[in-house]
Amino acid sequence: FILCTPLTSSTSNMSMMTGDNHGGSGNNNNNNSTTSSLCPTNDDIIIGKGGLLHHPGNIWFRSFLHNYQDRYHGSTKVVKTALLKRIMEEIHGTGRRFYVMDDNDNNNWHVVEEDFTNHIGGGNRNVISRKISRLLNRKKGKGSSRAHISNLSGSQSASTPEINQPHSYNLRSRRPHTQQPHISKPSRNAAKQCVDDEPTCWIDDDFLANNKGIIDNVWSTLRDIYCHPFRHPNASGNQGIVLTADSPRGNPATVNIVRNSYLRQHFVQLQREMRSSRKSKETTCYPYAVGSGMGFTGYGSVGTPPSQMVYRPWTDAIQRIADCVYNHVQSKLGGVPGINVSSPFNSMTLLSFRGKQVVPPHRDNLYDSEGNFMANKNSQKEDTGTFILVLGDPRIIKFQLTRKKKGHVTHYLAQQTHVLKHGALFMLNPMCERPAIRAFFDELEMSYWEHGQKVPSLLDRENGMGFGMAFRVCVVPRQINAETGSLVLTERERKWDAQCFHDNNKLLENFISDKMCSAMAEEMYESFHSMYECHRQYKK
Repeated sequence: FILCTPLTSSTSNMSMMTGDNHGGSGNNNNNNSTTSSLCPTNDDIIIGKGGLLHHPGNIWFRSFLHNYQDRYHGSTKVVKTALLKRIMEEIHGTGRRFYVMDDNDNNNWHVVEEDFTNHIGGGNRNVISRKISRLLNRKKGKGSSRAHISNLSGSQSASTPEINQPHSYNLRSRRPHTQQPHISKPSRNAAKQCVDDEPTCWIDDDFLANNKGIIDNVWSTLRDIYCHPFRHPNASGNQGIVLTADSPRGNPATVNIVRNSYLRQHFVQLQREMRSSRKSKETTCYPYAVGSGMGFTGYGSVGTPPSQMVYRPWTDAIQRIADCVYNHVQSKLGGVPGINVSSPFNSMTLLSFRGKQVVPPHRDNLYDSEGNFMANKNSQKEDTGTFILVLGDPRIIKFQLTRKKKGHVTHYLAQQTHVLKHGALFMLNPMCERPAIRAFFDELEMSYWEHGQKVPSLLDRENGMGFGMAFRVCVVPRQINAETGSLVLTERERKWDAQCFHDNNKLLENFISDKMCSAMAEEMYESFHSMYECHRQYKK
């Protein structure tokens, strides 16, 4: 059936009098629609029960809305109102009209006229405003209008089609008789290229296998820590795990070797500005050390009491490993823009993972809301990465793109998972942690990448054991005792530490005096020996 009637003399005269080639009404009333005897052209948009999916005007309409869809879906009510008004004004400026079929007579059409300056965003919005808002608000999914918008806008431009003749429709098929051009989906390769331009990290799986000269230095460093009894923070010596009672983010105190998170042991170069105190007769130094989430603010991410914080001396074996890693990083990333690899490493944090211990999602450096580096809250040098030599059993590291206000970005490219194997060198890109507008994911709000996960990272969650030597360039000096490596606190800091961390200090003393401490040290040695035997091929 043809859903249009020939022009009558009265309507023709009316059109000539009003100069309206669309057959609109010649009166000046404010009705929502006017009766017209003209059939909609391929430029016009059909809404209501007569709206056809493959009508050329409707295809243009969906393609045009696709440009505003993501921005509209995640915006506030005020922004939505402004975008809706802008969309309606632009459609009106193209000269297109909205047609709706008569409810009582399928042979008659109505031209829907809308006031493009009033009734936007309120309860009096008419049929066009509601139509646009409904299409933009629908979620992506199979069969939804929002999915049609995405699928039909890959190659369809928002320009006016060169077809202006009346069209005939079949009521049964609800499709135009003319063949429509094929419209492809957006290219996934183009989308992935947006992420590849800013990699979150680089991984060299064969680093240790290609640098076998440092293997003995690696194992000797690990043996000095994990094959000896535990030690108190105030005890002298360079062997054994230093015990601390941590309160991460104000939580109850827990000894570091039994807490759910991974274990940290810090190493610094002590040869900088050695001084002797006349009062205490202690030799102190001011090495550049990495921040460790201490509890000076009472809400540290690690929550180690300042009186229990220990920095170990930088040995010759660590220096050989650091030089090898630095030379490799310079050769691989020396020309990458935005990354500073001009300074050698002066800090190393030994990370330990056992069983079901986790690495919570975090960033190594802090930035303000505008994406600027906060030098007063970071101990690491700006634009310098973190480079980790992976040892032991394999583990998983995950990256998640995050927005400060809206949380995680829900997109398949906004999540990355990497498997870190024994002997690999993991190189973190410092630029991925900086907040910035990543237009592919969000054109309005800044986003940044976090690494870590809330589930165990080791693949073997029962008996697995893994390590990581994290090398950094630090620029914040700390005064420490050259013999014990503990921080030198002022009188005010000592009083504050005794008041805020009284329970932590008491818990640590009770744990060290308990027999369970010696049993856990033996268990740690057995786990390390088993892991060492499993990865002996690298030693050969």
